[in-house]
Parts: sequence; C-alpha cells; structure tokens
Amino acid sequence: MPGGAGFVSLDVTAQRRHGIVAESLSDPELTLHFPVLRRDKQIMSRYFFHLWTRDGYEIDDTGIELEDAEAAYLEAFYSAREISIEMLRSKRNATRYRYDVVDCQGRLVHEVLFAEAMGQPLAKNPASGFVASASRGCALASDLAREIATARQNLQTCRELLAVTPASVKQS
Repeated sequence: MPGGAGFVSLDVTAQRRHGIVAESLSDPELTLHFPVLRRDKQIMSRYFFHLWTRDGYEIDDTGIELEDAEAAYLEAFYSAREISIEMLRSKRNATRYRYDVVDCQGRLVHEVLFAEAMGQPLAKNPASGFVASASRGCALASDLAREIATARQNLQTCRELLAVTPASVKQS
C-alpha cells in the first residue's frame, strides 16, 4: 500500500493480504497484463482492486490470483473492512471509498463500497454467479485456443515429416 494522502499504513500481515500496489491513473506507461493461471487443476484468474478515495483513483497493476469473481468480491469486502477499521483508529473516514474489482480482461466485476463493508451485513452480490461463469468461460476459451494452436502446429509437423519421407516407406 503506498503511503501518502488518503492511505493508511497497515501492518505487514495486512499488507501481504491486500497485495495492493497502486499507480496514478495519469501514468501513460501503465500497461496491464491479465494472465490466467492453473493451480492444482483449479482455474485461477487475476483480479485487480482499483481504489477510489477522496484524493482520486488508484490503479492496482499487480492484482491477486483468485478462483472466481465471488472470491474477488469477498477479498475486496474484507480488505475494505480492515482498511476502514485502521482509518477509524486514526480518526479518519473511509465511508466514501470504494474498490472497483476488475477481471482479467479489464471489465468491472464488482463495486465494493467501504460503507457497505462497515455498516451492513455481508450480502451476496447477485451478479457474482454470472460473472464467475463468464470468467471461467473466458479462461476455458483461452485454454481451448491454446490447445487448437498446439494441434495445428503438430499437424504442420506431421505434414513436413510426410513430405520428406521416401515414397517406398509411404506405400508400405
């Protein structure tokens, strides 16, 4: 978590849990990469937690690998709660802060209001089931495209080998 106006210093455990590295939205060099990873046959997608504060919008360019959109919502919810508590301890107000949770393709998945994290019981986000399915579909489509490319490459290799094989071997 960067220091400066609108941010709270968190202990090492909280910093590890949040894993947020933010840069200014005005940074022209900012490029985001959205890999989809596999861990023990579980499809993992990277989610980014962009932070709205009273001082502006902070982009998370690192993200966190999570199982699905529901896990990303819960991570943002609990993270917002922890940050709000730390800010209250330092006599600061975070009720107007929010996380924009963005998926591996840069699409907004959830908006998590810090006020919601502090004042209301945890509610299931109604869109999360659809978004989780869409994220999984995106990951599966990526895997399928990679497998098709491998099959095409193998087919091309077979054709090249057949082209250099002598005619007497081909007829047997």
